[in-house]
Amino acid sequence: MFILGQIISNSVKYSVKETAPLLRFEVKEDTDTQQIILLINDNGVGIQPSDLPFIFDKGFTGDTGSYLSRSTGMGLYLVKKMADDLNIRVRVQSHHLGCDKGTTLSLVFPKIQF
Repeated sequence: MFILGQIISNSVKYSVKETAPLLRFEVKEDTDTQQIILLINDNGVGIQPSDLPFIFDKGFTGDTGSYLSRSTGMGLYLVKKMADDLNIRVRVQSHHLGCDKGTTLSLVFPKIQF
């Protein structure tokens, strides 16, 4: 719940001011690896390519986040840490700023043997 809450919170926080935040959730199955993938796509401002390698670093806010007083740089750090502890892979793909195509965050759940 924390991971999803943080992702939703960031999507709303970094939404385009003139546009209502839009989130799309999609579940896919990778039949080759039998893993379940949850894709979360927003219509926000996106993440600059130069910031992408650092978004999970503790305290990193990037250029966009540094303008927002409510950005601490802890949210995605904690998401990654918790996901790693649960053996969930987190992937991020973002479109350039100004395109309003936003960011897609994927949570890749491991195959579980019963």
